[in-house]
Amino acid sequence: MEEKAKLIFIDGGQILSEVPLDAGEWTLGRSRSCTIQIEDNEASSRHAVVRVTDAEVWLKDTGSKNGTYLNEKLLRGEVSLAPGDIVRIGKIQFRFEAPVPAIASAPTPSPEDESAGSETRFMAVPEEHGTRMLESEKLGAATGSDDGTVALPENATRMLEASELKGLQAGPKPTRGFPKVAAGIVLSLAVLGIAIFIAKQSQSSGERAAAFEVFRDQNGGFEFSLPENWSRSGKPGENLVSFKVQSAEGARAQLEVIQEVKADYEQTGLTQGFQQFLGECKIRHPEFVVLGQKKMELNEVMLIFYGFSSKEQQGKGIYLLDGDRRLIVEGYSSRRDYPVYADLFSTILQSFRLYQDQKYFDFPAPDEAVRRISLASPEQAAQKAREHFQRGKELLLKRDVRLDNLYRAIIEFQTSLQFAVSLTSRPSVYGEAASELKYALQLFNETVRRQRFEINRAYKQGDWQTAYWAASELMQRIPDKTDPLYQEAGAWVKKMTKKKKH
Repeated sequence: MEEKAKLIFIDGGQILSEVPLDAGEWTLGRSRSCTIQIEDNEASSRHAVVRVTDAEVWLKDTGSKNGTYLNEKLLRGEVSLAPGDIVRIGKIQFRFEAPVPAIASAPTPSPEDESAGSETRFMAVPEEHGTRMLESEKLGAATGSDDGTVALPENATRMLEASELKGLQAGPKPTRGFPKVAAGIVLSLAVLGIAIFIAKQSQSSGERAAAFEVFRDQNGGFEFSLPENWSRSGKPGENLVSFKVQSAEGARAQLEVIQEVKADYEQTGLTQGFQQFLGECKIRHPEFVVLGQKKMELNEVMLIFYGFSSKEQQGKGIYLLDGDRRLIVEGYSSRRDYPVYADLFSTILQSFRLYQDQKYFDFPAPDEAVRRISLASPEQAAQKAREHFQRGKELLLKRDVRLDNLYRAIIEFQTSLQFAVSLTSRPSVYGEAASELKYALQLFNETVRRQRFEINRAYKQGDWQTAYWAASELMQRIPDKTDPLYQEAGAWVKKMTKKKKH
């Protein structure tokens, strides 16, 4: 069986587990969608990427908050891994190992080779003598750097490491002759012709390769994919960046990124904030209409995806909150041109990704019963907001007494906030309930991550019993049987039950 490169997870010199690497892309991070899930608070949702090719294995940090370390040096850009390299993400360490290629013996030189005159060839040499010296004229073009290393021009001959000499064989004797040169020219012209043809086809179809637009500040950053034929329009403002495009047929579209920072956003729920945003839009544009909206998780980001139209325009957008920041990304065009760009708007918006873990909380909008109480007696609504808050605090303090107390505390805090926002003037309990809700959600999400990690770890090791009990515990933490998380845990329990029987 062919031996594969692998990542060996280690702790204090002890091997915890090994992950063989097949060709392709391996994502590392806390998210359950990652190929290799890392249970560490310092790891980002999608922290780093390992790219495995036939020749090499590459490592790249994906803009994580705390960085990726290669041999205890902060990783910059994408680097090729060498056997024995130690990679650290948070407190998690793993060592890269790769199979050593067999040493190929060099063929015996023929008399013809020995009489080659000035034509020099390199032969395989033993490892202890495994160096090829730089030519003096190439060294003359090298430049020094502050750390004492030498930067070589791209065409400079470099010293080979011993590991690179393994399997090196003498190449064929260089030959000169018109037929081979002519063949090379013909082949080059053919390739050039094909490239020109493909380029023309691409231009005629309007398809361009996607490029990532990246935005960073002290709060973190985000990115999305935008076709290269889109260009920035106007002067970028402090809170606004816009792009535009025009097709060969004259259809036009625009994309706007709006970022606002306010302390109030830290105390604003996602659903509540979106409703406020819609109110602002209708004030600025009386004809503004929401054609549809959906709260969803996209690339580890909780946001609201919506469609909209106004008197002359139609488009799609996403709305999200991240700490004290509000982000809105909208793609729109004229009603006439909208069918041309509708699918492209969706593709662009679905590529949106945050570089850091999102900080947000949410609670449902007040239902009819809450609004009825608030209209009939604002004092009673304020009292209920306080009562639900107090019950939530009691459950939070007793979260270790019953497994589902933490979940119930979250429900109480959310209900308190529903009553609070239904009032004309926001009561003081709103801020208290919002803070406690964020804390409770943080605890709950960490617990869920641990349970999922334990389930997946046990399942991969074939420990059906441990996976079964971990999934059962997760079910017990969720009293609402309609919750997707409860159903996910239930599916694991059923699966492990079948495994145990067999």
